[in-house]
Amino acid sequence: MLPLLDEYAPRRLPILTIALIVICCAIFGYQQSLSTNRQVGSVQAFECSYGIVPAVTVHGAPAPTDAGAPALTCQGLNAQHPRFLSLLTSIFLHAGWWHLIGNMFFLWVFGANLEDRLGRLRFLPFVLVGGMGAGGIQALSQPSSTDVVIGASGAIAVILGAYLVLFPRNGIWTLVFFFIPMKVPAWLWGCIFIGLQLLDITQPQSAGSMGIATVAHLSGLIIGALTIRAVAWRRPEVPHVARHLHVPWMSS
Repeated sequence: MLPLLDEYAPRRLPILTIALIVICCAIFGYQQSLSTNRQVGSVQAFECSYGIVPAVTVHGAPAPTDAGAPALTCQGLNAQHPRFLSLLTSIFLHAGWWHLIGNMFFLWVFGANLEDRLGRLRFLPFVLVGGMGAGGIQALSQPSSTDVVIGASGAIAVILGAYLVLFPRNGIWTLVFFFIPMKVPAWLWGCIFIGLQLLDITQPQSAGSMGIATVAHLSGLIIGALTIRAVAWRRPEVPHVARHLHVPWMSS
């Protein structure tokens, strides 16, 4: 399933949501330009440097190699930067095309109206700080792991959690099986998202692999849901503006 559009349009152009998408796409383009030889200057080294390496985030820099030279390992590259910087920078890195595309669609669909509701001054800190918190909890869940955690999905889970609290009944135009259009209520999207995370976390490979940052997804959803009322305090309700869709197969 791929979300395409909220049935309600934001009142104004979601500049920050668009900017986050552009930044993520630009950085991914830079990643694609790097070599894959696993040496310094490669895409793997870039991800090690700016992704979350839980062992470094939780325990700090590893011991130096012989003669005091910095280790040219993933941990060593990560430790060359401020210890917690990767909690922020990892949000803007992605591991592949589908990772990027899926995250950007979620960001666009659920971020636009949340930005409208919170206002630009509150939206960006809410997303980034929440995403950093989700990444930090992911690191704490496997504190000795040297696998790299990258992607905006923790921050997007924060957006989704907030969206479910504020707009649970909004219809989300969705491609089911990637070609069947259907309007799905937001609360059902939330149930599907949670179900997929719980299914993944019970799989045996999750015990030793951080291929999917399930803990970041679930913790981000909880962070967004629990904090959005406080963050949106004294912000006026946003009147719904229905989209006028002219594509026949997406009409309601």
